Amino acid sequence: MADRRRDMVSAVFGLLTFLVGLGLILFAFKLAFDIFTVPPRLALDVKPGVPVALDKAADGMFQVVVRVVLLVAMAGFGSMVANRGIKLYAAERGRDKPKGD
Repeated sequence: MADRRRDMVSAVFGLLTFLVGLGLILFAFKLAFDIFTVPPRLALDVKPGVPVALDKAADGMFQVVVRVVLLVAMAGFGSMVANRGIKLYAAERGRDKPKGD
């Protein structure tokens, strides 16, 4: 009885971990969509008819690059968390054991 309850808690915890990872991935995609829908002239702070200030444009470009790197890291972290949740859930079901054991 206690073993079955522990298995059920493990399955629920694995499922919740998977859902948290999936949420992180979806949040990263939403942030990426928000970043990439901003017109480049706004992201780089370039105004029409005004000479481009290289320092402001470079700063804007650096901020875009940092955001993209953070989004990639966030999506990677989310996928690792989701993968761990799947492994926890599969371990409860006994599906992580090699065939023949």
